[in-house]
Amino acid sequence: MKRIGLVKDIVKEFELFYNKLTNTELAIMISVVLLESQHLAQIAKGVQRLMGAKNVRIKTVLDPSFVAGCLFKLRASRFRT
Repeated sequence: MKRIGLVKDIVKEFELFYNKLTNTELAIMISVVLLESQHLAQIAKGVQRLMGAKNVRIKTVLDPSFVAGCLFKLRASRFRT
């Protein structure tokens, strides 16, 4: 395995550890377009209420194959809007 692969794995594990330590929920949002920061803040508040997390971090992924709406991945759950 190349060293760069090890670094990526270490960063990923650190992120998981940090999120657990700080009670931060990672929400992955797959959408056709990027949302504005005010919309992301509203979504983060909703995820906070839904998951009971102290903090929420949203990672956005663009997928042009979507016709409309978006898909959320929270822990092992998926929510389609």
